[in-house]
Amino acid sequence: MLNAVQAMSDPGRSALRADTSANAPRELILRTARETGQDRRPCAAVHVIDTGPGIPHDTLLKVFDPYFTTRSGGTGLGLPTARRIIEAHGGRLDARTEVGRGTDFVASFPTVGPTPRGQGRPTAMP
Repeated sequence: MLNAVQAMSDPGRSALRADTSANAPRELILRTARETGQDRRPCAAVHVIDTGPGIPHDTLLKVFDPYFTTRSGGTGLGLPTARRIIEAHGGRLDARTEVGRGTDFVASFPTVGPTPRGQGRPTAMP
């Protein structure tokens, strides 16, 4: 979320927006949804969407690389670390972007269905 807010408030990037008026809406949107993952299994998704300048294609290819940053003073560790943590929990972190319109980072996690009756439940020791 911090990356999204910073991207929307960076005056040097506003020239990339399709609507460069001073009154162009800047929004940070958090959305959760039940979706189908790439493996066609159900998942829970958390979308972090901004209406900032979007990410150029050549930059998008590098945003998950450790130490890659476009910000002065940035470490380039935020997104790679977030992706590793999400993947360690069986999830995925992806980005969808459109230059001039904004970016949608999606963290998706497989959902766990109900445990069949009698399976996976604690049992009393005799």
